[in-house]
Amino acid sequence: MSQIENMRAILDSYTPHFTSLWNGFICDPDHTPSLTDLEQLLSSCGALIYCGTEHILSCVPADRLTALNMSGCQMVFLFDCGRNRAGVLHPSTQDTSDSVRSGFEGSVGSASLFTLIGCRSVLLNQWSCSTAVNLHNMRSLLDNLLRRGLTSAQAVHVLRSCRESQDVSGKLSSPTASEITADVSSEDCDFTKKGKALSASASNFIIYGLPNLMVS
Repeated sequence: MSQIENMRAILDSYTPHFTSLWNGFICDPDHTPSLTDLEQLLSSCGALIYCGTEHILSCVPADRLTALNMSGCQMVFLFDCGRNRAGVLHPSTQDTSDSVRSGFEGSVGSASLFTLIGCRSVLLNQWSCSTAVNLHNMRSLLDNLLRRGLTSAQAVHVLRSCRESQDVSGKLSSPTASEITADVSSEDCDFTKKGKALSASASNFIIYGLPNLMVS
């Protein structure tokens, strides 16, 4: 399933959970929003979801983004820098621009940039991953936020736990609601304290900022 098809499926699946009120752009080669349209959307959004093979700064340059006021934005989800089937980052005509090379392209830089303009919580990859993993992570996070009513940090913790279980067993499984509550409230959920290091895929998606935000 492509990114466009996946986003449309999410919108259809979670219509009872506010997605009928969402605004945005599902881009294809025949329709690319203007920079002005993107700036207007970012300035008025309560949350932002970006999923693509290009870095978000390839769509909105850093100098234009820093001029925006996103103090009304509670959460930012960045599922960017996805690799295509050949395992190579999708080329962008703007990848060599000063905005992408400005130091904001890393996870810390991106989180700092969105925090600077007022966003309260930023959830993103630390490094590039496959498009399939990005799509799975997006569905998992939105399901836990919209349907299960978890906080931002709990949703990321569940994603990390599922990915770690898959790395060990080769099969992806989701913890129950009681397991989520027990794990998040217990120090035992810290793998480093148990002498077990997280795999690279399990520790890739992280959260910066407030950990207790919920969709209501």
